[in-house]
Amino acid sequence: MAKPKGPSSSGGHPGSSGGGQHGGGTGNNNSGHGGGGTPPKGAASVPPASSITAAQHTTAQAIQHGHPPGAPGGPGGGPANTGYRPANRTDQELQNDLDPNPRPGETPDQAADRVDAAGAEIEVRRYLDTYEQLGADPPRFDIASNDADHANVTGRGHPHTNERHGPGVRLDRDPNQTDRTIEGRIYGDPPWNGHANYSYRWDDPSVQNRAINQYVSQHWDDIRHDLAATGEHSGNFNYGNRVGEGFYNDGAYGAGPRNAHHHATSHAEVRISIVPGSDPPKPYIVSAFPSANPRG
Repeated sequence: MAKPKGPSSSGGHPGSSGGGQHGGGTGNNNSGHGGGGTPPKGAASVPPASSITAAQHTTAQAIQHGHPPGAPGGPGGGPANTGYRPANRTDQELQNDLDPNPRPGETPDQAADRVDAAGAEIEVRRYLDTYEQLGADPPRFDIASNDADHANVTGRGHPHTNERHGPGVRLDRDPNQTDRTIEGRIYGDPPWNGHANYSYRWDDPSVQNRAINQYVSQHWDDIRHDLAATGEHSGNFNYGNRVGEGFYNDGAYGAGPRNAHHHATSHAEVRISIVPGSDPPKPYIVSAFPSANPRG
């Protein structure tokens, strides 16, 4: 197995204040959409994640703690280091080590350090196990099957690519406001739950699947790492050719009335999660949609 890199704490997506493409006019803090924020940039980025390096550092700190000035194990007397080594513990022993009650010979501070070190080691092992189980070969997705197969996932993880961004979603605004439309989302027409500053649909299923699978294939190591660390990956990319069309609110940067401006795009965003309860862990697409071209 190739040595996995630890979760990164850099390169996160800009936040947004609302009006993103992800449902109900609520901005996705990974997308950079909404509230007049800047459109997504072309390069994929890795969201902030709890770091395996940080977990290992926490373990090391907990191990080395316990020799404060005034301790018998350090200058001036106090509790000696217990010599706790979480890396040598079995999984069950680590679970037992989460008990915060001091053991014979432990001070309350040392018991707290043991709990911290055991928790960090558990997280390191969970990350490594998930990373290995996800495998080195990138999965391939068919969005229609993906959305249907995981339709029972509720809440924020409910797959909704074709429901909100599929080629079958009507493009122009419905004067009767009975159909979900791409243009109508800019204005918050029913059945949309609120307005958005950006709203796009894929051109067709073929380009949809090609673009998404190309992104996954080219960025699988980052995706795999993020899924192992946090259970989720978000990124944006430039496919290089047209992938869809839609509208942006060209009044998003001012105080004027909302106005839908149509254009085509080669950019897209994707959010991937692990199917809840899957063992081994199985990735699926929560949402993937064409997005606004970066504008300088």
